[in-house]
Parts: sequence; structure tokens; C-alpha cells
Amino acid sequence: MFGEAVSQTYQYSTNGMAISFPFGNETNNGKTYKKMMNDLLTAKSFNQALYNIAGSTFINGSVANGIGTYKNSIFNPNCINPLIQTFYPLIRVC
Repeated sequence: MFGEAVSQTYQYSTNGMAISFPFGNETNNGKTYKKMMNDLLTAKSFNQALYNIAGSTFINGSVANGIGTYKNSIFNPNCINPLIQTFYPLIRVC
């Protein structure tokens, strides 16, 4: 659920070195979700705490769930070895 939504909303724009990912909606959860996703995507290594916060705010804060597609999905914060961590760093600057 979480990974699919991330891939569906993976859009970004660059302005020099500034990168912005439009993940969160305009709610408090959305602002938190956007910050956590930006931090996760630009981090040099996987951060479990950021991942857990992003996952827990996804349902109510993500643009991807704007029409409620994932409203009945469950995020498991006890997953200590998510697949996404094997792909870090996610963004490489050449």
C-alpha cells in the first residue's frame, strides 16, 4: 500500500539544488507526511523513525489517498526491515 502510493505520486521538480516532492495534502498530517517523505527520499541512508512517521500519517495526510483508495489499509510500524531500505540512497546526485 505505502510503496504503491509513493510510486504513484513520485513527481519532483528541481530548481538548482532544491528538490520538492508533492506528497502531502494541506492538513497537519499532510504537512508531516510531506516533510517525512522529503526527508526519506533525500536521506543518504534509511531512517526507521522517519519511515514510521511517514507510514502512520499516510492515510490522512497523503495526496495519493485523496479519494480514500487506501482508507482501509494498515501500516505496520513493527516492520523493522522494510524492502525500501535496500534501495538507499534513493536519490543520487552525480
